[in-house]
Amino acid sequence: MTMTDSSARPVQRIDTQSQVFAGWLTATFVWMFLALALTGVVGWFTLSNQAILEKVSGLYLPIIIVQLIIGFGLGIAITRLSAIVATLMFFVYAATMGVTIALIIYWAGYSTTTVLSAAAAAGGMFGGAAIYGLVTKRNLATMAGYLVMGLIGIIVASLVNIFIGWQTLNFVISVLGVLIFTGLTAYTVQQISTGRLAAWLGPDKGAIFGAFQLYLNAINLFLFLLRIFGGSR
Repeated sequence: MTMTDSSARPVQRIDTQSQVFAGWLTATFVWMFLALALTGVVGWFTLSNQAILEKVSGLYLPIIIVQLIIGFGLGIAITRLSAIVATLMFFVYAATMGVTIALIIYWAGYSTTTVLSAAAAAGGMFGGAAIYGLVTKRNLATMAGYLVMGLIGIIVASLVNIFIGWQTLNFVISVLGVLIFTGLTAYTVQQISTGRLAAWLGPDKGAIFGAFQLYLNAINLFLFLLRIFGGSR
C-alpha cells in the first residue's frame, strides 16, 4: 500500500453519539486537565517560595531522572500496570513537572507576561489541533511517522546545540518543536477518538494513558513556545 493510499483512507471511528464514547473521551480530557492544573499549582507554589526554589535547584537532575523513569515506565509497562498505579504515576509526573518548569522559568528569568503569553498560545494551538484531530476524516497515521522522526531529529539537534550554543539553531528547534507537537496532538486525539486505546487497555487505563500522551503534547508545546516568546534564551 502506498503512502498516498494510507493517508487518503478515511479514519474509522467508534460511534461518537454513544454515551460510552462521550464518557471515555470526557474522562481522557478531564484527567489531562487535572494533571495540567496540578503542574500549574506546583509550579506557581515553587516559584512563589525562594527557599523551596533554592532547595529544589540542587535536585533538578534527580527530578529529571524520576520523570524519565515514570515516562518510560508508563509507555513500556502500561499493559501490566493497574489503572490506580498508572494514575498515581501520572500525577507524580505532573507534580514533578511543575517543579521542573518553575526552575526553567526561574533560571531563564522569563517574565510573567512571557509565561502567560506562552501558556495562552499553547492552549489555543492545542485546542485547535485537538478539534482538527477529532473532526477530520483524513487518516493521520502516516503523518505520525514523520512527526516521530522529526521529534528524534530535534532531540539530537538540542543535544548538539548544548555544546555549540547556536542561538539560530535554538530558535529553529523551538519552531519545529511547536509544529511537531501540534501535529502529534491532532494525531493523538484521532487515535483516542477511534477507540483504539480503550480497546487495547480498557476504558479506565486507556483514558489515563491517552491523557498522559495529551499532557506531554501540551507541556512540550508550552515549553517550546516559552523559548520562542522569551527570545529563545
